[in-house]
Amino acid sequence: MRPFTVGRALSRAWITWTKYRGFSIGNLLTGKILASVNFGSYSQSICGSAPSHGISVNPSNTQVYVLDSPQKQVRVYSAADTPSLIATINVDGFCGATESSTYCGGPSCAAEGWLQHTLDGNYVLVGSSGDVINTSTRTLAVSSSSSDNAHQLYTDLRNTFHGFIVVNWSGGAPVAGSHFGVGN
Repeated sequence: MRPFTVGRALSRAWITWTKYRGFSIGNLLTGKILASVNFGSYSQSICGSAPSHGISVNPSNTQVYVLDSPQKQVRVYSAADTPSLIATINVDGFCGATESSTYCGGPSCAAEGWLQHTLDGNYVLVGSSGDVINTSTRTLAVSSSSSDNAHQLYTDLRNTFHGFIVVNWSGGAPVAGSHFGVGN
């Protein structure tokens, strides 16, 4: 089992797997897998053992965003027990890419990508890519072509493995935060 996210009701988990391009929906009350969505084959020698390493459910638990690194895409699905594809969003490359994060051993670390919704659900951060997805338009709000401050955010996210957090501040104090997404 690789990254996963849990819904607010604590009844569903959306799960990615080692050596599996896609995701599964698990019923946390029964321990059963309800459905799996397979994105197709991939080359482990190019993409490593986790081609769908990133997954995040939105705060309303209606959509799940899943990384498809061989296609350089984030796929958006309904968060239903039988999910349906809503959109695909092109992001910067993963397969064969590396990052300079010291967390994973330095500049030769394979870029895997970690997805996380912001606490308000308006954006999805794409670690190892640098892209930020606007969830209302399902387009890139920040990408390699961004300028100024947005380009710095892109650079910082591009050099993350899966060690970033989202924190909301009020009056100089943290009021909410998450490392694993906002579904739970």
